[in-house]
Amino acid sequence: MKKAAENPIRGQSIIEFAITIPLLLIMLVFIFDLGRATFYYSSITNSAREGARYGIIKPDDKNGIQQRVEDFSFGIDPADLVVNVLINDEENSITVGVSFNFVPATPLIGPFLGGSDGIIFQTQTTMEIEG
Repeated sequence: MKKAAENPIRGQSIIEFAITIPLLLIMLVFIFDLGRATFYYSSITNSAREGARYGIIKPDDKNGIQQRVEDFSFGIDPADLVVNVLINDEENSITVGVSFNFVPATPLIGPFLGGSDGIIFQTQTTMEIEG
């Protein structure tokens, strides 16, 4: 009959695995969140640019600018976007600002990066009005 103390290395490996697997999973989810954040920020930056492009042709159509921003915000619910349109008559320019509240999936990362409600991504684009 074998004694339980003859192979202590096997138990040590299980303990090491139990300690390291949560850290590895959190790192994996953090990398996933970083990719999501990059995608969403790129999406709202592109949508602000497209809204400004529409606005330089039709600066009085704020509903059209809003719709254009929503159409080009891929992967984002339009209800989660905040769109601001500012027309500067002195410089003959239009500024389209877009903000989005990103909520990370990584546990405990939200309070470190800007609060438990998420991280607010903001971007704006300014272009000269044609005509």
